[in-house]
Amino acid sequence: MATPDLKAAVLGGQQAGAGASPLGNFPEIAKMYAINAPLALSNSKQQAGGYSDAVTLANQKTARDAEQQRLQALADPSKYQQVPAKDGGYNFTDPTGKPISAYDYSRITGQDLGKILNQSQNPIDIGFNQDWQNLQNYLNAKVGSHNDSKVLATAQSIEKTVSQETGGKVDLAKMNIQDVIKRFQAAYPTVFGYHQAGVPAGQTFLPSAGAGYGLGSGGTIGTPAGP
Repeated sequence: MATPDLKAAVLGGQQAGAGASPLGNFPEIAKMYAINAPLALSNSKQQAGGYSDAVTLANQKTARDAEQQRLQALADPSKYQQVPAKDGGYNFTDPTGKPISAYDYSRITGQDLGKILNQSQNPIDIGFNQDWQNLQNYLNAKVGSHNDSKVLATAQSIEKTVSQETGGKVDLAKMNIQDVIKRFQAAYPTVFGYHQAGVPAGQTFLPSAGAGYGLGSGGTIGTPAGP
């Protein structure tokens, strides 16, 4: 195999002209190096490119594995957490530590929303617990009002009270069930993950089903929640 000095001398002679080469005129040797030099450079680039591709593929696999693990964790209800908060209520997080709403937590874990917040000491949650039961009672009355005149009267009393308390802005009698639920969710943004203002702490959205209904009855919108 030619020594580095020989190779350099031949290539140098090629660049400066045949007469300047210290080895004289050896066209066969010069031709050999002229052919092999670009090939060696090409092989070097291919090796470098192959290493770069391998690193890229390894990084992509690592990213895919991490994403798969994240999705698997998100699909596992047991990895979601409900932890006590300083305000007497609860904070809820997904497996990555991202905050979620109480509603999302209940939906993912399959738990009843009212039961999740049943032990909360947060004033808004306390009002929600009362209203959550009021909502169930109203919806049951609304659905059963077609076959029972007493149930119909109960539903109509609630609707009349709500309309009076809101100055006619909320007319439950003209709202379908889905619209009532949407309005209820908007009243409790901290529970359902909304950001607009809701029912003030200690107050309820729907009147309680406890006492008599009618204008001015207790337990209505804008009044403290009953026992």
